[in-house]
Amino acid sequence: MMKVLKVLLAVCLCALLLSGCGDKETADTVPKSNRPETQADMTGFPSGTVQRECLYVDGTLYLYNGKWSGDLQQAGYTYYGKVAREDVYRIPDTDLTAAWVDVGCKVYVGTAACDSILVETGGTLYRYTAGTL
Repeated sequence: MMKVLKVLLAVCLCALLLSGCGDKETADTVPKSNRPETQADMTGFPSGTVQRECLYVDGTLYLYNGKWSGDLQQAGYTYYGKVAREDVYRIPDTDLTAAWVDVGCKVYVGTAACDSILVETGGTLYRYTAGTL
């Protein structure tokens, strides 16, 4: 019995010792060019810029939420205006200013109860919902 216990203890000790000898990459061994420097770099937007497509309309900030399909009038959307200014370095804070939305894109607003707007770019409609960054 004692011999079995000693063998079992030796096997466990070897397993513990060998588990520390792996070829695991660490932050120090991965080339800096292959890893993001900050969490913001993981969004796909350059560092130091607004990290999400957004648009300020009528006192509210709207964030990109994907493509939209449907009938504008049936859904209750009406034309509001065109994006007047784009600045990717500041969160938009004046009417019809945007980050990552091209100047001249058409903006459609919904009814008062609606929490989203639509932006037309190249004939495609995209939905933006009210939110914060």
